[in-house]
This record gives sequence, structure tokens and C-alpha cells, in this order.
Amino acid sequence: MVDALVAVGCSWIVISFVGLYGSKTGIIRSLAVVLDTFGAYVIARGSISNLNDLRRVLILILPGLMFAAAFFAIESLSRQLLIRPLYASLFGDAVNYEAGVARGNLALLYEIRLGLRRAYSVFSFPILGAVILTSLLPLYLMSGIRMRALVIGSIACGAAFFSISSAAFIAIVLALGMVGFDRFLPYLRPLRWPYVAVGLVFYGVLAEIALKGGVVGAIGRFTLNPATAYIRRMQWKYGGETVMENPLFGIGYSIHNKPAWLTDAIDAHFLSLALRNGLMTPVLFAIAVIVLMFSLGRVASYLPQTDRSLVIGLNIMLTILIFSSMTVTFFSEANVFFMIALGVSTSCMVATMQSSGRQIPIISTMVRQTQTQFQLNNR
Repeated sequence: MVDALVAVGCSWIVISFVGLYGSKTGIIRSLAVVLDTFGAYVIARGSISNLNDLRRVLILILPGLMFAAAFFAIESLSRQLLIRPLYASLFGDAVNYEAGVARGNLALLYEIRLGLRRAYSVFSFPILGAVILTSLLPLYLMSGIRMRALVIGSIACGAAFFSISSAAFIAIVLALGMVGFDRFLPYLRPLRWPYVAVGLVFYGVLAEIALKGGVVGAIGRFTLNPATAYIRRMQWKYGGETVMENPLFGIGYSIHNKPAWLTDAIDAHFLSLALRNGLMTPVLFAIAVIVLMFSLGRVASYLPQTDRSLVIGLNIMLTILIFSSMTVTFFSEANVFFMIALGVSTSCMVATMQSSGRQIPIISTMVRQTQTQFQLNNR
């Protein structure tokens, strides 16, 4: 089901671009997007077949993570970018794309927060690096790999701090809090993750209704730059209105209706998808994530403790990605990573259901009926 939802969602990207720009231009514009999106998902699904494969991957990517983390720290502390200027000297300056069109060279951000520079390291933007690193943190903490690799991986993921982003700080706290809560869960019976999830959703909706500015406004008061929370609320307000006016195909790379003082950027991944391709793609992706997280949570209780922890880690990773998607649009490597995370989680979900003997009820019923009919035919 997750595979089908992702496939149809990616197909709608092509359909929406063709509807907006015509067949030739639409296919050309959508091709790179679909390759980064569906291609990343398919490669992840084909490369990971069980939880041990995932553990091997976590070990294999350690050198790259350590390299990225080291330069995150060095650039932030020295206030000098090193990797991106090196890229530019070898390959030329990065191109700045606005509304899908190249407009000059990309200007790198120079911003000091807490006495440190927001670092880029190997990433396209500081917050994108933070999204990737913070999402990997619960996987390392709950992977069950050898202690040395676990510690090195966790420290490398902690370098997301040097993005000097409020979203990164909250994501790190969220990851550590959820991992810690899961460790104490056996002592908190009859409390279980489903009850916690329902409670969080209930109080989140209640806070959105009762608090001035909603949940975003309340959290924004504790961020490094509270003004950004207001900007994001306005992005949702005006961006959401544009989506409702163009629900089928969206507006492609056009600028949505907004006041002149509001930035053109959209700092919310699913809202950005809805503006670009209409409601179909983000809704299907959201359903896929919900089905995936529900399935992982259901099968986790039937697994040995080591495997259960890693499956819960996958769910925490998806939770952090969903939280991050409300504060930033996943472009470039972050979009690829998001789809890889979905692909890996889906493969692990299928593998753990098979190993534990658990199946989706409708599929299980069909299998039993087929087996019964086969036995009757043999008789």
C-alpha cells in the first residue's frame, strides 16, 4: 500500500506539470523531481531487505557522517566556510533557482547566532544538514550496533547543533526525549505509544484552538528568532488560500498570492508540494507515512527487544522528519533523504511483518482463503 501511494503521488507530479506547462515542457520539468523522489524511494526499497541491512548501512555511512559533522563544527567555530568555497573552486558557483528558473549565482548565508556562524559543511543549506543528522540520531541510539559505532554515530548526529537552528535544537530534544521515554516505558505500564500519540494529538489540537497564534506561535516564543514563527503562520495562511484556489494541479513554480512584504519562500514541505503539484501528491505522501508508522508500531511489540528498539527508532525518525517538514521545505539532498527514509522504513516494515508472522488483516484473510481453496482442489 505504501509503495502504491508513493508511486501514484509521484505520478501526479508529472501529471500536474503536464497540466500546467504542456506535455513537452511539463515532462522535462518533472523528470528531475521524479528521479530524485521516486528514484530515491525505489533504490532504498531495493537495497534494504531487513533490519540487519539497515544496521550495516548505519556503519557504512559513518565516515561520511563524521566528515560532515567535523566541518559543521569547524565552520561554525571559525566562522569561515570551507567546503562550499572548495566546491565552487572546482565546479563553479552554485546556481540560484527562483520559480524553477536559474537567476544568477547562489549567495551563501552569513548569519551569526549565539556567537557561532550557521555552518553549511557539505549540505545545500544549514537546516537541511540538521534535518538529516537529527533524523539519524534515534536510529543510532536504538540500532543495537556495537557501542563504539553507536557513540561515534550519535556524536556525529549531534553536530546538527552547529546549524544554529531552533528547529534543529527542538528536533534533538525531541529525539532524545522519545528515545528516553521508550527506555522507561516498561516501568510505566499500562502506558503505551498509541496512548501517548493520541494524547499528543488531542492536546495539540486543543492548544491550536486555545492558544493565541496556535502551537506554532507558542513554540515560536522560545526560538532563536520568534519573528520566523509569525512568518511561517503567514506562509500557511496565504499559501493555503492559494492551494484551495488551485487544488488539482497547484501553481507549479509560480509565486503564490501574498502581500509584498512576505518572502516568496515556503518553509513547509507538504505545503510546498501542494502549491507546486496540487493536493493529491502531499495527501498521498501523508497517508503513506501514517500507514507506515502505524504498521511499524503494530509489529514492534511482536519482535525481540533489539529489533523492536530499531523499529521504534524508525518511527521516531519519521516523527522528526514530519516535525521538520513543518518548518522547512525538503529540497535537494533533504528530499532525497526523506524518500530514502520512507523506502528503508517500508522495507523494514515488510521484513519484520514476515519474520514475526504478522500480516495486514485483509491480506492474511486472502492468504488463508487461497490456502484453503488449494487444499480442497488437491483433494
